Amino acid sequence: MKYTGELAALAASLGWAGSALFFEFGTRRIGSRFVNAWRLLWALLLIGGINLIFYPSFFREFHGMDLLWLFASGFVGFFLGDILLFWSFAVIGSRLSLLIMLANPFVSALAGWYFWGEKLTFLQIVAMVGLVGCVALVLSLHHREEKTEKVNICRHWLGILAAIGGMFGQAGGALLAKPVVSHVRFIFAATFMRVIGGLVSFLLLIVVRGEWKKWLASFRQKDALLATVGGSVFGPVVGVSLFLFSMVRCPLGVATTLSSLAPIVLLVVDILRGKKFHWLEFPLTVGAVGFLMLFFR
Repeated sequence: MKYTGELAALAASLGWAGSALFFEFGTRRIGSRFVNAWRLLWALLLIGGINLIFYPSFFREFHGMDLLWLFASGFVGFFLGDILLFWSFAVIGSRLSLLIMLANPFVSALAGWYFWGEKLTFLQIVAMVGLVGCVALVLSLHHREEKTEKVNICRHWLGILAAIGGMFGQAGGALLAKPVVSHVRFIFAATFMRVIGGLVSFLLLIVVRGEWKKWLASFRQKDALLATVGGSVFGPVVGVSLFLFSMVRCPLGVATTLSSLAPIVLLVVDILRGKKFHWLEFPLTVGAVGFLMLFFR
């Protein structure tokens, strides 16, 4: 079938948008720490099942330093990065948070240039400046609209800073995983080890804070718990699987761009919800994705 890769990448965008909505819902009810712990537990089970079906010997893939890199990647990306990102979901919403996350490829590219000597073209630099400019304008316009609704402006900007911190955390997690994923046979095997690093970090935090009873009690909040299950299915399983499939069936730049449309999907969701936004936010969001596409030309 023609365009299967492109369609898979678009479906991955829908998966990641759905995942963000589920986690936003859960975080507002039981908090980012508990949502992340449940989410990573479900992801561990789901991704572990995928590994056992398609690559049963995946445990033999990693030794010594490989495991250290992946656990560190899980700590930085899934623990530090996601705890900030999920908190921003609850404060500024999933759409603005994911819009800020669009800068992730550029932060990763700069880190790759600094640490691994990967070179950036003039066009990529232009794309970086353009995307950051679009995101900054959207945040400024959204801030102006939020003022008219008398929200807590200090909390609003803390949410934005948390999303930026989440973006740096995820970029750092990817950077730490790079030495391993470049030679791994099955990407879900590396993801499984990263999830372990993140899950153990969250469980240790919950125990140290004396919240393990509260975390177990949150299991009774069925709506929040189902949200974590739904988010885990839509994100780590559906989103990642479809993106990996699209990378095989179409050019990487096309797959990356089409799979990055979640902020536009969530903008439509916000419109249907009746949320207030500035009319320029829509073209600027589209422009941000356009600059992302330019980055991969």
